Amino acid sequence: MIFRHYRSAFVNATSNPKPFLVSAKTMVMQNPIYIPSGLTVYLVVTALLSNARRRKSRRKGNTNVFDGSVMLRALLVVFIIGFAAAALYVSVNPPRSVLGTTLFAFIALAGLFGFPSPIFLGPKSVEQHFWWGGNITMNWNDVVHVEFHKGPTTTVIRDHKGRKIIHSGFHCDTQLFLDLCQKNAHTTAVISQF
Repeated sequence: MIFRHYRSAFVNATSNPKPFLVSAKTMVMQNPIYIPSGLTVYLVVTALLSNARRRKSRRKGNTNVFDGSVMLRALLVVFIIGFAAAALYVSVNPPRSVLGTTLFAFIALAGLFGFPSPIFLGPKSVEQHFWWGGNITMNWNDVVHVEFHKGPTTTVIRDHKGRKIIHSGFHCDTQLFLDLCQKNAHTTAVISQF
């Protein structure tokens, strides 16, 4: 009986272009061809990580520059503009929502901090430049710990002051970065799964 009810609901859903309620708790979408949002996010993140893995670092003199890909930057710009526009739209059009405006504005601002900051790795030091003006510079003599996380392909360098530089999976050329860090810091990286 229940199966027949859901089967008839599916047949009605595919023939009627408007959504309808099967029960008070269940909404059936009319278009049977859709991609779940979780799968879409997974495919986009996987494509970005794969793109970063394939890209090689740039050389400037005797310094290697490890940066995020153009595809990642373009996606983040679209992300930031989209959520900023959503915040503006929700704040102007009725019914206005302070919570919605705040939430969309917060997500847009968080996207600004999502840009992978370029890392400049030279024979004497390693530097990370942030777009908002903060820089971290470490001499190789001051580096006390290098760790590599296999799952997210992230390398973390720490100095004796507790500062850290993070080479994420969205930066290019992960293996070269890890090899150069171990070579210049004269240490072996601690490798963990996550």
